[in-house]
Amino acid sequence: MRTWEIRNIEEGIRYMLEGLWLARVVPPPQDAAAVAAVLEWAARLVAEGAPLPPLSFVSDVGLMASGHLWGGRRHAWETLTEIEKHLIHAYEDRFLARIPLDRAFDRAIAAIARYAAAERPKAITFLLKQLAAHLQLGGAYLSLETIRRLQTMTRQMTVSQIFDQYSFDAMSQIMRDLYVDLIQSLRRVPFLLPEEDVAALEDRSALGGMAQFVALRQIRQIATLLDKGDGLRPSPVRSHRRNWLTRIRHEDRYPVGGFASITTRGSMESLLHSQLAYMDQERPDLFDIKYVRDELLYYSRDENNFIISRRDYIFIINYNIIDLRFKDLELPYERIVLLLSWIIVIIRRLTQHLTHEAIHFEIRLIEDSPSRSDVHKLRNGNEPWEEQRWLELLLKDWISRGTAAVGTWKNCAVACEEMRNRCNHSDVYCLYIAPKDSPLDLPDGIVSTHLILDGPRPCIATEQGEINCFDVEPLKAWSLAIYHILEKWL
Repeated sequence: MRTWEIRNIEEGIRYMLEGLWLARVVPPPQDAAAVAAVLEWAARLVAEGAPLPPLSFVSDVGLMASGHLWGGRRHAWETLTEIEKHLIHAYEDRFLARIPLDRAFDRAIAAIARYAAAERPKAITFLLKQLAAHLQLGGAYLSLETIRRLQTMTRQMTVSQIFDQYSFDAMSQIMRDLYVDLIQSLRRVPFLLPEEDVAALEDRSALGGMAQFVALRQIRQIATLLDKGDGLRPSPVRSHRRNWLTRIRHEDRYPVGGFASITTRGSMESLLHSQLAYMDQERPDLFDIKYVRDELLYYSRDENNFIISRRDYIFIINYNIIDLRFKDLELPYERIVLLLSWIIVIIRRLTQHLTHEAIHFEIRLIEDSPSRSDVHKLRNGNEPWEEQRWLELLLKDWISRGTAAVGTWKNCAVACEEMRNRCNHSDVYCLYIAPKDSPLDLPDGIVSTHLILDGPRPCIATEQGEINCFDVEPLKAWSLAIYHILEKWL
């Protein structure tokens, strides 16, 4: 990624106007509203300390994200050389034509369309910044005064009048280099945007603080890495599984009821209308004979009960969150980031495997977990931990469907009582994440697993003993821990 520093204001204005001159979605001369929007996006990029890509890139991407459509290839300026015309056509064919067909970019545009009008400039700026970073597209470092000067000029004159003062006959060397870098980088990326950036736009974390954005991005990156694993797909087993009776009053969650089949027994209200053809004026008629012989056909309802296998997966974190905000030398991120990514992967895998069962996930933090004297300085009263907000964003779809919940429990006694109540209507699977010296007295009938995070490699404790992965790489150990959990829970 090549960058340049332009200190001279006139050179900076010329650099930006050259980008507007090369814009293709809305070619010059653009109207005042389009130029004002483009300069606002550029000002936000410069204010965040990012290099400013060519304004043609900013204008084309930003306007397409705002709902404008590219009208197809346009004739390049006659004053350009053949090499420069080739760059322009390659930019159109390999970049602009790819945007409407790119799945990741299409999801990003759909997410931006759901934002309020006041929030869209910030969302589009985020899209431009992440897209340029993903494509390794550099640019020029400018001062905000340069952009303000050009904004003042656009309010006093039209774009055509400004172009009359700054004539452009060919592309500058900086612009040619940037176009070459962009075209070359497009050959190596399968999608224009990585999954974590699209997800940040969809769950609105792109508008949050930088700490939250970086944390969620790291969690999604590690979750993608762990989810690949080594193709580990444990076979489902039917141990510890029971069938639970669901009444008709739960039909909103499990649709049942209505006519299920045809039978020879039933009430007159459910009689098939076609059976009335057997009726005649003379008695006894064929209808009476079939009625006596139980040969008339009726619609049959079900028994108003629905048999389903219901499971509750509960993740209890009894660690102090401060202690999990620790980065081991062998790991790329903090333990809490790896733990949350690990939980997200397990939820995804269980959702993929148990498609025909009623499953519910809960992640609970124990408030009276082992504490230190400085914890109260970092958390005010009942204010939730920052990691709890991250989980609510990561599991937003599951929470909205009612299949997941994130919260806290006062202590382990409350946790045991809650799970004892759950055992009356579903199979309960508990993952207890706590230090080795913090046992949990769970009631009978619960499939319990203890996860210990006292080092860079997780340790799983079950009734059969501990499962350690000290002889493998730390990230590989986390992937193997997912396999062992799924093997026990499926």
